[in-house]
Amino acid sequence: MKTPRYIFFLCAGLTSLFSCKKSFIEDVKSPTNISLDGYYTSQLNFQAALTGIYGHLRGVYDGYFRMAEIPSDNTLSTATVAADTGPLDQMTWLSTDAAIQIQWQNNYSNISYCNNFIDQLQNFTGMDSALRVRWLGEAKFIRAMDYFNLVRFYGDVPLVLKKITESEAYTYSRTPAADVYTQIIKDLSDAQAVLPAKYTAATDLGRITSGAAKTMLAKVYLTLSRYNEAIPLLRDVINSGTYGLLTSYADVFSVTNESNKEIIFSIQYARGTSKEGSNFCQYFLPSQSGADLLSSVQAKGLNQGTKNLFNAFETGDNRKATCIQIYTVGSNTTYYTRKYIDQPPAANEGENNWIVLRYADAVLMYAEALNETADTTNALTYLNQIRSRAGLTGKSNLTQAALRTQIDKDRRVELCFEGHRWFDLIRKGPDNMVAVMQAQFASDGFAYTVASFRALFPIPFRDITLNTSWGQNPGYTK
Repeated sequence: MKTPRYIFFLCAGLTSLFSCKKSFIEDVKSPTNISLDGYYTSQLNFQAALTGIYGHLRGVYDGYFRMAEIPSDNTLSTATVAADTGPLDQMTWLSTDAAIQIQWQNNYSNISYCNNFIDQLQNFTGMDSALRVRWLGEAKFIRAMDYFNLVRFYGDVPLVLKKITESEAYTYSRTPAADVYTQIIKDLSDAQAVLPAKYTAATDLGRITSGAAKTMLAKVYLTLSRYNEAIPLLRDVINSGTYGLLTSYADVFSVTNESNKEIIFSIQYARGTSKEGSNFCQYFLPSQSGADLLSSVQAKGLNQGTKNLFNAFETGDNRKATCIQIYTVGSNTTYYTRKYIDQPPAANEGENNWIVLRYADAVLMYAEALNETADTTNALTYLNQIRSRAGLTGKSNLTQAALRTQIDKDRRVELCFEGHRWFDLIRKGPDNMVAVMQAQFASDGFAYTVASFRALFPIPFRDITLNTSWGQNPGYTK
Protein backbone atom coordinates (compact mmCIF):
# COMPACT_ATOMS: atom_id res chain seq x y z
CA MET A 1 0.00 0.00 0.00
CA LYS A 2 1.38 3.39 -0.94
CA THR A 3 0.76 6.48 1.14
CA PRO A 4 -0.95 9.52 -0.38
CA ARG A 5 0.11 13.09 0.19
CA TYR A 6 -1.52 15.03 3.02
CA ILE A 7 -2.28 18.73 3.37
CA PHE A 8 -1.05 18.60 6.94
CA PHE A 9 0.38 15.90 9.11
CA LEU A 10 -2.19 16.05 11.92
CA CYS A 11 -5.50 16.57 10.12
CA ALA A 12 -7.63 13.50 10.65
CA GLY A 13 -10.98 14.72 9.42
CA LEU A 14 -10.24 14.64 5.70
CA THR A 15 -7.76 11.78 5.48
CA SER A 16 -8.44 8.40 3.91
CA LEU A 17 -8.39 4.93 5.42
CA PHE A 18 -6.58 2.11 3.76
CA SER A 19 -7.02 -1.59 3.10
CA CYS A 20 -4.54 -4.39 3.42
CA LYS A 21 -4.76 -8.08 2.65
CA LYS A 22 -2.71 -10.37 4.79
CA SER A 23 -3.23 -12.48 7.90
CA PHE A 24 -5.97 -10.89 10.06
CA ILE A 25 -6.66 -8.11 7.56
CA GLU A 26 -7.28 -10.47 4.69
CA ASP A 27 -11.03 -10.63 5.19
CA VAL A 28 -11.82 -7.00 5.90
CA LYS A 29 -11.63 -4.08 3.49
CA SER A 30 -11.30 -0.65 5.04
CA PRO A 31 -13.19 2.23 3.45
CA THR A 32 -11.16 4.35 1.03
CA ASN A 33 -11.68 8.05 0.53
CA ILE A 34 -14.50 8.19 3.08
CA SER A 35 -14.95 11.21 5.35
CA LEU A 36 -14.52 10.23 8.98
CA ASP A 37 -17.36 12.49 10.05
CA GLY A 38 -20.20 10.17 11.01
CA TYR A 39 -18.30 7.08 9.91
CA TYR A 40 -17.97 5.35 13.30
CA THR A 41 -21.47 3.97 13.71
CA SER A 42 -20.90 0.22 14.10
CA GLN A 43 -18.46 -2.38 15.35
CA LEU A 44 -17.73 -3.34 11.74
CA ASN A 45 -16.73 0.23 10.94
CA PHE A 46 -14.32 0.33 13.85
CA GLN A 47 -12.86 -2.98 12.74
CA ALA A 48 -12.30 -1.61 9.24
CA ALA A 49 -10.77 1.59 10.61
CA LEU A 50 -8.27 -0.31 12.76
CA THR A 51 -7.39 -2.39 9.72
CA GLY A 52 -6.65 0.87 7.93
CA ILE A 53 -4.34 2.01 10.73
CA TYR A 54 -2.35 -1.23 10.48
CA GLY A 55 -2.28 -0.84 6.72
CA HIS A 56 -0.91 2.69 6.88
CA LEU A 57 2.13 1.36 8.75
CA ARG A 58 3.35 0.18 5.37
CA GLY A 59 3.81 3.79 4.35
CA VAL A 60 5.75 4.47 7.56
CA TYR A 61 8.12 1.54 7.04
CA ASP A 62 8.54 1.59 3.25
CA GLY A 63 11.36 4.11 3.64
CA TYR A 64 12.18 3.69 7.33
CA PHE A 65 15.58 2.21 6.46
CA ARG A 66 16.66 5.47 4.85
CA MET A 67 17.00 7.11 8.27
CA ALA A 68 17.37 4.03 10.52
CA GLU A 69 20.14 2.22 8.60
CA ILE A 70 21.81 4.30 5.85
CA PRO A 71 23.29 6.94 8.22
CA SER A 72 24.84 4.14 10.31
CA ASP A 73 28.06 2.17 9.80
CA ASN A 74 26.05 -0.79 8.46
CA THR A 75 24.92 0.45 5.07
CA LEU A 76 25.59 3.00 2.37
CA SER A 77 24.15 4.53 -0.77
CA THR A 78 25.65 3.62 -4.14
CA ALA A 79 26.54 6.17 -6.80
CA THR A 80 23.53 5.20 -8.93
CA VAL A 81 21.11 6.50 -6.29
CA ALA A 82 23.24 9.23 -4.75
CA ALA A 83 20.61 11.91 -5.39
CA ASP A 84 18.10 9.92 -3.32
CA THR A 85 20.10 8.61 -0.38
CA GLY A 86 23.58 10.11 -0.80
CA PRO A 87 23.14 12.87 1.83
CA LEU A 88 21.95 10.28 4.37
CA ASP A 89 24.98 8.12 3.63
CA GLN A 90 27.49 10.98 3.76
CA MET A 91 25.84 12.66 6.78
CA THR A 92 25.19 15.90 4.88
CA TRP A 93 21.39 15.83 4.98
CA LEU A 94 19.30 18.99 5.07
CA SER A 95 15.82 19.79 6.36
CA THR A 96 14.61 19.90 2.75
CA ASP A 97 15.51 16.27 2.02
CA ALA A 98 12.49 14.20 1.00
CA ALA A 99 13.21 11.24 3.30
CA ILE A 100 13.22 13.49 6.36
CA GLN A 101 9.91 15.08 5.34
CA ILE A 102 8.22 11.79 4.42
CA GLN A 103 9.13 10.02 7.66
CA TRP A 104 7.73 12.92 9.70
CA GLN A 105 4.59 13.10 7.58
CA ASN A 106 3.81 9.39 7.57
CA ASN A 107 4.24 8.93 11.31
CA TYR A 108 2.04 11.92 12.07
CA SER A 109 -0.57 10.82 9.55
CA ASN A 110 -0.85 7.50 11.35
CA ILE A 111 -0.97 9.24 14.72
CA SER A 112 -3.93 11.26 13.45
CA TYR A 113 -5.75 8.04 12.54
CA CYS A 114 -4.99 6.58 15.98
CA ASN A 115 -6.15 9.71 17.80
CA ASN A 116 -9.45 9.80 15.98
CA PHE A 117 -9.99 6.06 16.41
CA ILE A 118 -9.25 6.20 20.14
CA ASP A 119 -11.49 9.24 20.67
CA GLN A 120 -14.38 7.61 18.84
CA LEU A 121 -13.99 4.16 20.37
CA GLN A 122 -13.75 5.41 23.96
CA ASN A 123 -17.19 6.97 23.57
CA PHE A 124 -18.82 4.12 21.63
CA THR A 125 -20.89 1.58 23.57
CA GLY A 126 -22.59 -0.36 20.80
CA MET A 127 -20.11 -3.23 20.62
CA ASP A 128 -18.49 -6.07 22.51
CA SER A 129 -16.74 -4.50 25.53
CA ALA A 130 -13.78 -6.92 25.57
CA LEU A 131 -13.11 -6.25 21.91
CA ARG A 132 -13.31 -2.52 22.50
CA VAL A 133 -10.65 -2.73 25.22
CA ARG A 134 -8.39 -4.81 22.98
CA TRP A 135 -8.74 -2.52 19.99
CA LEU A 136 -7.90 0.48 22.17
CA GLY A 137 -4.74 -1.36 23.22
CA GLU A 138 -3.74 -2.02 19.62
CA ALA A 139 -4.28 1.61 18.62
CA LYS A 140 -2.32 2.89 21.62
CA PHE A 141 0.61 0.61 20.74
CA ILE A 142 0.70 1.95 17.19
CA ARG A 143 0.48 5.56 18.38
CA ALA A 144 3.31 4.93 20.84
CA MET A 145 5.44 3.29 18.15
CA ASP A 146 4.94 6.25 15.80
CA TYR A 147 5.90 8.71 18.53
CA PHE A 148 8.91 6.55 19.46
CA ASN A 149 10.08 6.85 15.86
CA LEU A 150 9.57 10.61 15.88
CA VAL A 151 11.21 11.41 19.19
CA ARG A 152 14.30 9.36 18.35
CA PHE A 153 14.64 10.88 14.90
CA TYR A 154 13.78 14.51 15.70
CA GLY A 155 13.92 15.07 19.47
CA ASP A 156 11.25 17.48 20.76
CA VAL A 157 8.11 17.03 18.64
CA PRO A 158 4.48 18.19 18.91
CA LEU A 159 2.55 15.80 21.15
CA VAL A 160 -1.06 15.61 20.00
CA LEU A 161 -3.42 13.07 21.55
CA LYS A 162 -6.78 14.01 20.09
CA LYS A 163 -8.41 14.68 16.75
CA ILE A 164 -7.77 18.27 15.68
CA THR A 165 -8.81 20.46 12.79
CA GLU A 166 -6.48 21.96 10.22
CA SER A 167 -6.86 25.41 11.78
CA GLU A 168 -5.62 24.05 15.14
CA ALA A 169 -2.63 22.21 13.72
CA TYR A 170 0.13 24.79 14.08
CA THR A 171 -1.08 26.11 17.40
CA TYR A 172 0.77 23.17 18.98
CA SER A 173 4.31 23.67 20.25
CA ARG A 174 7.12 21.17 20.20
CA THR A 175 6.87 19.06 23.35
CA PRO A 176 10.04 18.24 25.31
CA ALA A 177 11.28 14.76 24.47
CA ALA A 178 10.97 13.69 28.11
CA ASP A 179 7.23 14.40 28.04
CA VAL A 180 6.82 12.56 24.74
CA TYR A 181 8.52 9.55 26.31
CA THR A 182 6.15 9.74 29.28
CA GLN A 183 3.19 9.42 26.92
CA ILE A 184 4.85 6.60 24.96
CA ILE A 185 5.37 4.68 28.20
CA LYS A 186 1.76 5.27 29.23
CA ASP A 187 0.36 4.05 25.91
CA LEU A 188 2.56 0.94 25.88
CA SER A 189 1.80 0.19 29.53
CA ASP A 190 -1.92 0.43 28.77
CA ALA A 191 -1.49 -1.82 25.74
CA GLN A 192 0.50 -4.58 27.44
CA ALA A 193 -2.06 -4.75 30.24
CA VAL A 194 -5.00 -5.55 27.95
CA LEU A 195 -3.65 -7.29 24.84
CA PRO A 196 -3.63 -11.10 24.56
CA ALA A 197 -0.38 -13.06 24.66
CA LYS A 198 -1.31 -14.71 21.36
CA TYR A 199 -4.16 -15.04 18.89
CA THR A 200 -5.62 -18.43 18.12
CA ALA A 201 -7.40 -17.62 14.87
CA ALA A 202 -5.31 -17.74 11.70
CA THR A 203 -7.08 -14.59 10.54
CA ASP A 204 -5.56 -12.72 13.49
CA LEU A 205 -1.92 -13.39 12.58
CA GLY A 206 0.03 -10.16 12.62
CA ARG A 207 -1.97 -8.40 15.31
CA ILE A 208 -0.17 -6.74 18.21
CA THR A 209 0.20 -8.89 21.33
CA SER A 210 1.06 -8.16 24.94
CA GLY A 211 4.51 -9.59 24.18
CA ALA A 212 4.99 -6.99 21.46
CA ALA A 213 3.93 -4.19 23.82
CA LYS A 214 6.27 -5.44 26.56
CA THR A 215 9.19 -5.73 24.14
CA MET A 216 8.60 -2.26 22.72
CA LEU A 217 8.25 -0.79 26.20
CA ALA A 218 11.52 -2.47 27.21
CA LYS A 219 13.20 -0.91 24.16
CA VAL A 220 11.93 2.49 25.29
CA TYR A 221 13.36 1.93 28.76
CA LEU A 222 16.73 0.87 27.31
CA THR A 223 16.75 4.04 25.22
CA LEU A 224 16.28 6.01 28.45
CA SER A 225 18.88 3.89 30.32
CA ARG A 226 16.15 2.70 32.71
CA TYR A 227 17.47 -0.84 32.76
CA ASN A 228 15.78 -2.00 35.96
CA GLU A 229 12.40 -1.30 34.40
CA ALA A 230 13.27 -3.12 31.18
CA ILE A 231 14.37 -6.33 32.91
CA PRO A 232 11.00 -7.68 34.18
CA LEU A 233 9.31 -6.93 30.86
CA LEU A 234 11.94 -8.80 28.87
CA ARG A 235 11.98 -11.62 31.40
CA ASP A 236 8.22 -12.04 30.90
CA VAL A 237 8.63 -12.19 27.11
CA ILE A 238 11.49 -14.69 27.29
CA ASN A 239 9.79 -16.92 29.87
CA SER A 240 6.38 -16.81 28.17
CA GLY A 241 7.17 -19.69 25.82
CA THR A 242 5.42 -17.81 23.04
CA TYR A 243 8.65 -16.92 21.23
CA GLY A 244 12.00 -18.56 20.63
CA LEU A 245 15.07 -18.70 18.41
CA LEU A 246 14.73 -20.68 15.19
CA THR A 247 17.44 -23.27 14.58
CA SER A 248 18.25 -21.71 11.21
CA TYR A 249 18.98 -17.99 11.13
CA ALA A 250 18.05 -17.80 7.42
CA ASP A 251 14.59 -19.22 8.12
CA VAL A 252 13.69 -16.15 10.19
CA PHE A 253 13.50 -14.12 6.96
CA SER A 254 11.86 -16.65 4.65
CA VAL A 255 8.83 -15.29 2.80
CA THR A 256 7.19 -18.70 3.23
CA ASN A 257 7.60 -18.62 7.02
CA GLU A 258 6.76 -15.05 8.00
CA SER A 259 4.81 -15.82 11.17
CA ASN A 260 7.56 -17.93 12.70
CA LYS A 261 8.25 -18.20 16.41
CA GLU A 262 10.95 -15.55 16.37
CA ILE A 263 8.70 -12.76 15.10
CA ILE A 264 7.22 -10.62 17.87
CA PHE A 265 5.79 -7.91 15.61
CA SER A 266 6.19 -7.15 11.92
CA ILE A 267 4.64 -4.88 9.33
CA GLN A 268 2.59 -7.04 6.98
CA TYR A 269 3.05 -6.85 3.22
CA ALA A 270 1.56 -9.08 0.52
CA ARG A 271 3.03 -10.04 -2.84
CA GLY A 272 0.71 -9.52 -5.78
CA THR A 273 -0.60 -6.71 -7.90
CA SER A 274 -2.82 -5.05 -5.27
CA LYS A 275 -0.30 -2.34 -4.23
CA GLU A 276 0.09 -3.97 -0.83
CA GLY A 277 3.57 -5.36 -1.44
CA SER A 278 6.96 -4.27 -0.15
CA ASN A 279 9.93 -2.74 -1.96
CA PHE A 280 12.80 -4.11 0.12
CA CYS A 281 14.04 -6.77 -2.32
CA GLN A 282 14.38 -4.06 -4.99
CA TYR A 283 15.92 -1.44 -2.75
CA PHE A 284 18.45 -3.67 -0.98
CA LEU A 285 19.85 -5.71 -3.92
CA PRO A 286 22.68 -4.37 -6.13
CA SER A 287 21.47 -2.42 -9.15
CA GLN A 288 24.11 -4.07 -11.35
CA SER A 289 23.09 -7.62 -10.41
CA GLY A 290 20.52 -7.92 -13.21
CA ALA A 291 18.64 -11.20 -13.22
CA ASP A 292 21.23 -12.96 -11.05
CA LEU A 293 19.45 -11.99 -7.83
CA LEU A 294 16.19 -10.39 -8.90
CA SER A 295 14.81 -11.62 -12.19
CA SER A 296 11.35 -10.05 -12.20
CA VAL A 297 12.04 -6.34 -11.59
CA GLN A 298 15.03 -3.98 -11.57
CA ALA A 299 17.07 -3.80 -8.36
CA LYS A 300 17.89 -0.27 -7.23
CA GLY A 301 20.75 -0.63 -4.75
CA LEU A 302 19.49 2.07 -2.38
CA ASN A 303 20.69 0.33 0.77
CA GLN A 304 23.95 -1.61 0.36
CA GLY A 305 26.24 -3.01 3.02
CA THR A 306 29.58 -1.51 4.03
CA LYS A 307 32.91 -3.29 3.88
CA ASN A 308 33.19 -2.42 7.55
CA LEU A 309 30.06 -4.45 8.34
CA PHE A 310 31.26 -7.34 6.17
CA ASN A 311 34.48 -7.49 8.17
CA ALA A 312 32.65 -7.24 11.51
CA PHE A 313 31.55 -10.90 11.37
CA GLU A 314 33.71 -13.38 13.22
CA THR A 315 35.14 -16.36 11.37
CA GLY A 316 32.60 -19.17 11.38
CA ASP A 317 29.57 -16.94 12.00
CA ASN A 318 26.77 -18.68 10.10
CA ARG A 319 24.69 -15.48 10.07
CA LYS A 320 27.01 -13.90 7.53
CA ALA A 321 25.68 -15.93 4.57
CA THR A 322 22.27 -14.37 5.11
CA CYS A 323 23.29 -10.98 6.46
CA ILE A 324 25.84 -9.78 3.94
CA GLN A 325 27.35 -11.11 0.72
CA ILE A 326 29.59 -9.78 -2.06
CA TYR A 327 28.45 -9.11 -5.62
CA THR A 328 31.19 -8.28 -8.10
CA VAL A 329 30.99 -6.94 -11.66
CA GLY A 330 34.42 -6.30 -13.11
CA SER A 331 36.27 -4.17 -10.58
CA ASN A 332 33.06 -3.06 -8.86
CA THR A 333 32.37 -4.83 -5.55
CA THR A 334 29.05 -4.40 -3.76
CA TYR A 335 28.00 -5.73 -0.37
CA TYR A 336 24.35 -6.70 -0.04
CA THR A 337 21.99 -8.56 2.27
CA ARG A 338 19.98 -11.69 1.49
CA LYS A 339 17.44 -11.07 4.26
CA TYR A 340 14.95 -9.65 1.76
CA ILE A 341 15.32 -12.01 -1.20
CA ASP A 342 12.07 -12.34 -3.15
CA GLN A 343 10.78 -12.43 -6.74
CA PRO A 344 7.82 -10.03 -6.91
CA PRO A 345 5.59 -9.98 -10.00
CA ALA A 346 5.92 -6.21 -10.34
CA ALA A 347 7.74 -3.24 -8.81
CA ASN A 348 6.91 -2.61 -5.14
CA GLU A 349 4.94 -5.85 -4.87
CA GLY A 350 7.25 -8.00 -2.76
CA GLU A 351 6.21 -10.41 -0.04
CA ASN A 352 8.87 -9.42 2.53
CA ASN A 353 7.50 -8.13 5.81
CA TRP A 354 9.40 -5.52 7.81
CA ILE A 355 10.31 -7.05 11.16
CA VAL A 356 9.95 -4.42 13.89
CA LEU A 357 10.59 -6.70 16.89
CA ARG A 358 11.95 -10.21 17.05
CA TYR A 359 12.97 -12.56 19.81
CA ALA A 360 16.74 -12.29 19.25
CA ASP A 361 16.47 -8.55 19.79
CA ALA A 362 14.60 -9.15 23.07
CA VAL A 363 17.29 -11.59 24.25
CA LEU A 364 20.10 -9.16 23.43
CA MET A 365 18.25 -6.31 25.13
CA TYR A 366 17.84 -8.53 28.19
CA ALA A 367 21.56 -9.33 28.19
CA GLU A 368 22.34 -5.61 27.95
CA ALA A 369 19.96 -4.63 30.75
CA LEU A 370 21.35 -7.37 33.02
CA ASN A 371 24.91 -6.30 32.32
CA GLU A 372 24.15 -2.64 32.97
CA THR A 373 22.73 -3.60 36.37
CA ALA A 374 25.94 -5.52 37.18
CA ASP A 375 24.47 -9.00 36.61
CA THR A 376 27.21 -9.88 34.15
CA THR A 377 27.07 -13.63 34.77
CA ASN A 378 23.44 -13.98 33.72
CA ALA A 379 23.93 -11.47 30.91
CA LEU A 380 26.59 -13.76 29.41
CA THR A 381 24.12 -16.66 29.45
CA TYR A 382 21.68 -14.78 27.22
CA LEU A 383 24.33 -13.37 24.92
CA ASN A 384 25.65 -16.88 24.40
CA GLN A 385 22.22 -18.14 23.33
CA ILE A 386 22.51 -15.80 20.34
CA ARG A 387 26.11 -16.74 19.67
CA SER A 388 25.33 -20.45 19.86
CA ARG A 389 22.67 -20.18 17.16
CA ALA A 390 25.27 -18.35 15.06
CA GLY A 391 27.71 -21.26 15.45
CA LEU A 392 30.11 -19.24 17.57
CA THR A 393 31.90 -20.07 20.80
CA GLY A 394 30.32 -18.60 23.89
CA LYS A 395 32.01 -15.81 25.80
CA SER A 396 33.08 -16.15 29.44
CA ASN A 397 34.85 -14.25 32.19
CA LEU A 398 34.22 -10.82 30.66
CA THR A 399 34.22 -7.63 32.65
CA GLN A 400 31.13 -5.45 32.52
CA ALA A 401 32.86 -3.09 30.07
CA ALA A 402 34.09 -5.91 27.84
CA LEU A 403 30.65 -7.52 27.79
CA ARG A 404 29.06 -4.17 26.94
CA THR A 405 31.32 -4.01 23.88
CA GLN A 406 30.57 -7.60 22.91
CA ILE A 407 26.81 -7.18 23.16
CA ASP A 408 27.07 -4.15 20.90
CA LYS A 409 29.06 -6.17 18.35
CA ASP A 410 26.56 -9.01 18.37
CA ARG A 411 23.58 -6.64 18.14
CA ARG A 412 25.18 -5.06 15.09
CA VAL A 413 25.65 -8.27 13.11
CA GLU A 414 22.53 -10.08 14.36
CA LEU A 415 20.16 -7.22 13.54
CA CYS A 416 21.86 -5.60 10.54
CA PHE A 417 19.58 -4.19 7.81
CA GLU A 418 16.59 -4.34 10.20
CA GLY A 419 16.51 -0.70 11.29
CA HIS A 420 18.15 -0.93 14.72
CA ARG A 421 21.75 0.18 14.21
CA TRP A 422 21.32 3.97 14.02
CA PHE A 423 19.25 3.99 17.18
CA ASP A 424 21.77 1.75 18.96
CA LEU A 425 24.48 4.28 18.10
CA ILE A 426 22.66 7.41 19.19
CA ARG A 427 21.11 6.05 22.39
CA LYS A 428 24.67 5.77 23.72
CA GLY A 429 25.26 9.44 23.05
CA PRO A 430 26.33 11.73 20.20
CA ASP A 431 30.02 11.18 20.98
CA ASN A 432 29.60 7.44 20.52
CA MET A 433 27.89 7.99 17.18
CA VAL A 434 30.66 10.34 16.00
CA ALA A 435 33.44 7.96 17.04
CA VAL A 436 31.85 4.91 15.41
CA MET A 437 30.96 6.69 12.19
CA GLN A 438 34.32 8.42 11.85
CA ALA A 439 36.05 5.05 12.28
CA GLN A 440 33.78 3.39 9.73
CA PHE A 441 34.35 6.10 7.13
CA ALA A 442 38.10 5.86 7.64
CA SER A 443 38.14 2.06 7.40
CA ASP A 444 36.07 2.11 4.20
CA GLY A 445 38.19 4.85 2.65
CA PHE A 446 35.74 7.80 2.79
CA ALA A 447 36.77 11.30 3.83
CA TYR A 448 33.42 12.33 5.27
CA THR A 449 33.22 14.45 8.43
CA VAL A 450 30.77 13.59 11.21
CA ALA A 451 29.18 16.28 13.38
CA SER A 452 27.64 15.41 16.76
CA PHE A 453 24.50 17.48 16.12
CA ARG A 454 23.49 14.92 13.49
CA ALA A 455 22.44 12.57 16.27
CA LEU A 456 19.10 14.30 15.61
CA PHE A 457 17.59 14.96 12.21
CA PRO A 458 16.27 18.45 11.42
CA ILE A 459 12.61 19.36 11.69
CA PRO A 460 11.39 19.23 8.06
CA PHE A 461 11.69 22.55 6.24
CA ARG A 462 8.03 22.70 5.22
CA ASP A 463 6.74 22.30 8.75
CA ILE A 464 9.19 24.63 10.43
CA THR A 465 8.39 27.26 7.80
CA LEU A 466 4.69 27.02 8.62
CA ASN A 467 5.41 27.36 12.34
CA THR A 468 8.54 29.44 12.83
CA SER A 469 8.09 29.42 16.62
CA TRP A 470 9.14 25.77 16.74
CA GLY A 471 12.81 26.53 16.19
CA GLN A 472 15.19 24.21 14.38
CA ASN A 473 17.33 21.54 16.03
CA PRO A 474 20.84 22.75 16.92
CA GLY A 475 23.40 22.69 14.10
CA TYR A 476 20.94 23.15 11.26
CA THR A 477 20.63 26.55 9.59
CA LYS A 478 17.04 26.17 8.40
